Amino acid sequence: MRLKQSFLESAIGKQKKLQTWGKSDTIKKNSMEKGKRNMEVTFESLGLSEAMLKALEEKGYGYPTTIQAEAIPYFLQWRDVIAKAPTGTGKTFAFGIPMIEHIDPANEGVQGLILAPTRELAIQITDELRILYTYKPGIRAVCLYGGA
Repeated sequence: MRLKQSFLESAIGKQKKLQTWGKSDTIKKNSMEKGKRNMEVTFESLGLSEAMLKALEEKGYGYPTTIQAEAIPYFLQWRDVIAKAPTGTGKTFAFGIPMIEHIDPANEGVQGLILAPTRELAIQITDELRILYTYKPGIRAVCLYGGA
């Protein structure tokens, strides 16, 4: 099985590669800059639902960050993505937006699972997802964690 890789910095030229299922595109160095917004791509142009766009607009998110603009289209096509980006670049929304867009509210079963290494991160991710599904009735998120 071939693993997909994303945003891996090459030693030559300081460029990134986004690879999913063998497709490869070169990405410029600025894709890893913290919180950098991609002003060429809008959330509307990513084909998101009206409910998702309303939630994003209400929270003041006008443009996706670079990792969001590059990863969301692949996730929306049900493709696997492995992405690496610094803290604060919008990774949670990069995987959370497509996950919520794919959820069928009529299906009562578990449709998504996110594993986080710490309780704090699990709670943070759950809070962020709740922002995203504000206008999508029938979707719920539960944060489960263990430990001493």
